[in-house]
Amino acid sequence: MTARAPARATAEHTGTDPGEPSTAEIVVRGVTKTFTRRGGADVPAVDDLDLDIGHGEFLVLLGPSGCGKTTLLRCLAGLETPSRGEITIGGRAVFRAGRGARVDVAPEARPVSMMFQSYALWPHMTALANVAYPLENRRGGRREARAAADRALALVGVPELAEQYPGQMSGGQQQRIALARALVAGQDVVLFDEPLSNVDAKVRDQLRFELLALQRRLGFTAVYVTHDQHEAMSLATRIAVLHAGRIEQLGTPEEIYNRPASGYVARFVGVSNELTGQALDPTTVQTDIGEVTARVPTALVGHPVLLASRPERWRIVTGTPDEPNTWPATVDLAVFVGSRSEYMLGVGDGTRLAVWDSGATSHTTGSRCRVTIDPADVRVLPVDEGADEGSSWS
Repeated sequence: MTARAPARATAEHTGTDPGEPSTAEIVVRGVTKTFTRRGGADVPAVDDLDLDIGHGEFLVLLGPSGCGKTTLLRCLAGLETPSRGEITIGGRAVFRAGRGARVDVAPEARPVSMMFQSYALWPHMTALANVAYPLENRRGGRREARAAADRALALVGVPELAEQYPGQMSGGQQQRIALARALVAGQDVVLFDEPLSNVDAKVRDQLRFELLALQRRLGFTAVYVTHDQHEAMSLATRIAVLHAGRIEQLGTPEEIYNRPASGYVARFVGVSNELTGQALDPTTVQTDIGEVTARVPTALVGHPVLLASRPERWRIVTGTPDEPNTWPATVDLAVFVGSRSEYMLGVGDGTRLAVWDSGATSHTTGSRCRVTIDPADVRVLPVDEGADEGSSWS
């Protein structure tokens, strides 16, 4: 089958309408950031992107390395200068190029705070001095700045670290100091550049929930960059999945996971069983394992399609149940991982499917079984560049 490039996300998938005025906290319109490679080729890291971020929202920019998520965050902060477009924060234009008078507000003058991946703590300053520094730099009031820093340290639960230096702290403690510094200025918008990536898994889970509780209590707007899908799902009000500098899909975690707009989204956000085939009619797709019953969008009838489904939606059954979408299978691999059993099944001539069951392992490697899925749990999508011919387990 011939793969085709994924279509640019529509207003339905991005949640924005560039033609309408917006009252959102952050408004991005037509922003492009182009880098020039050695040899002179121009590469758009952010490509004509539109995005609205609401007051008090926790928006996560999700995607692999090179998708443009960090570049977009740095454009919001003023650390990168877009090639064109417009950015408005809190009703104030902080960048505009391409029409009218050019605007480019300096990073320190933008109504945002930022927390970096490296934490960027001054090693020669105590925790209190690190947190107070942004206020002292802006206002010059040392006593007021130190009092605000004390409150911020208490807010993130580490007032006892006030007189310690970064080299005397654990990674988790440094992360909290950096968060206190981001919060101390009282800005309505806080930008996060993968702030938990350097923390071990147990501390990361704890800090993630603490950060979310703080954001909900204080009500600031958060824009958070990560490549970790679990982190995105647990934090976000909405997730923007980026691909090649554009938003592939924008939606709630439930929408992104259960109703992916493309094979790219299904593949990146969670594990996806994939089959390619030909849509025969509004309810039938012919694939390598036979006919699959699913709801086929009208525009895809008669065309090559990608079928995407989640492993936990499949069921291993015994006997010969009279259900649609049921096939004989062989258990190629069975693994118990604590919270579930994971199986890899062989179906048909070389097709492999992942199946997750919440119980203990009850099917052994090499055993025969039947596998089934409800037609409502099969997502029918256009074939895109990221889809392999045939089927895959990713």
